[in-house]
Amino acid sequence: MTAVEFKVNDPEAPRLLINLFNEDLPTTNADLCVGVSVTGSGQAEYLNISFSSPASAALSLKRTVGTTTVTQKLNGGAAVVAGALYQATILVAPGETINFGYAATTNKYNLIIAEVIQK
Repeated sequence: MTAVEFKVNDPEAPRLLINLFNEDLPTTNADLCVGVSVTGSGQAEYLNISFSSPASAALSLKRTVGTTTVTQKLNGGAAVVAGALYQATILVAPGETINFGYAATTNKYNLIIAEVIQK
């Protein structure tokens, strides 16, 4: 069976910012990606995230402004179930850099971060 090709080069399609597939988990709660830095002024940005891992653990959002990082538990602080897909939309203010940490170390993970188109 052949997959249907879906070309996403429409100028109004959301930009894919991070696309990590079947990556090794780093040490507990270490950064999962290079981060997303939101710049500009006066306008917040919504980002969609999609995460999964065969290991069950807590997923955290890390917001950094300057040298200060604040960590916020996602999924109500509960562990993401092994093999389940966790998705969320996150509001990010200009000047923030976001990243994610996961409280598991010995498995793989998938992470996608994309912008949300606002009209």
